[in-house]
Amino acid sequence: MVCHSYLARLIYPVALAALLAVGACGGDGEPSPATPAEPNDQIGEASPVALDAPLALTIQPAGDVDWLQVEVPGPGYLDVQAGTIPEDIGLEVAFARHAQWDAEKENWIRTWQAPPVAIPVTEAGTYHLAVQDDFGDAASETPIELRIRHLDPFDAHEPNDTPEGAAPATPGEPLSLAVFPKGDQDWFTVEVPARRYLEAQARTVPDAFGLEVTFATYDAWSGERTTLRGWGGLPRALFVPDSTTIHVGLQDDFGDARSTDTFQVRLLLRDDLDAYEPNDEAITAADIQRGDTLSVAIYPVGDRDVFRLSLPAGDTLRVRALDPPDLTPEAALFRFPTAAQEALEQTTDWTKLPATLPTDAAGPYYLILHDDFDDERAYEAFPVIVQ
Repeated sequence: MVCHSYLARLIYPVALAALLAVGACGGDGEPSPATPAEPNDQIGEASPVALDAPLALTIQPAGDVDWLQVEVPGPGYLDVQAGTIPEDIGLEVAFARHAQWDAEKENWIRTWQAPPVAIPVTEAGTYHLAVQDDFGDAASETPIELRIRHLDPFDAHEPNDTPEGAAPATPGEPLSLAVFPKGDQDWFTVEVPARRYLEAQARTVPDAFGLEVTFATYDAWSGERTTLRGWGGLPRALFVPDSTTIHVGLQDDFGDARSTDTFQVRLLLRDDLDAYEPNDEAITAADIQRGDTLSVAIYPVGDRDVFRLSLPAGDTLRVRALDPPDLTPEAALFRFPTAAQEALEQTTDWTKLPATLPTDAAGPYYLILHDDFDDERAYEAFPVIVQ
């Protein structure tokens, strides 16, 4: 599992502020910060500033918006970082292009976010940035130190921020990618040829990330995405019952971490090992009989295997596992309380195997097997005897 580093999230902004503050003060030959010319309250009045050079501005008076203009040399990222920010200012930055022939019109690229903040750029040209207090009700005469950088491309799969723009991935081959800027999603497509499990694995993920993955299908005609398995930590897998194209999305769990460091993800196809799948809900339950020996796999994490059988009233069902892998299988009985079949009702407690499960009425029952905390999995089938 990918571990969250709360400490890294706390340290990063402090270290960045210290670094920028030293640079902006002209230490070790660094030029003094430039001051954008006023008035620059509208995009048509934007002050030209240099890339990768310190600048200082003030939010004064309350409601002040400062527009800046930079020349970007080519594709990559436009990144804004801030040093010391006055305590009362909730600094926000937005990005836009200037609508030609209209001095006051902006075409927004990304609306207001707190720095550090960046946008991907696909071409050279003039880009505009706006800086303001988040609620427009604070002001300060203390200069705010900024640095605007252009970063060359470092993720060969970009732009793949949406399922529509997903990059193709070859199963088993490592993908080198980065989660940058904040809020970035990376989407990939995998061709699944037949019944398989599709698993996402990751390594060397930056400590600040809580990397998550989701699996979906995508209809290019309608633009609709159907989620097959929601966001969750890696490793994470999906059972695919037939040949299809699966869209795989990756992101930081809270969307507030970013890094220019790349890391590796692998999308792996695993052979089918559970003939009863898909049987994770009542509607897809596998029919069994007392006396059957089931070959069951608790895979992937969170997998539940549902079986349907008829039992008499006042009976006892015994369920035991032979040589289960390194997890803790549990079993319980469920049934529909009425013929309407609105929702399953649990009739026994969850019991670790071997389990003895009593019945209170005659009729169809649903035997459900899972790992006790739904946090372990094993790519290995094991026998379960139902008596």
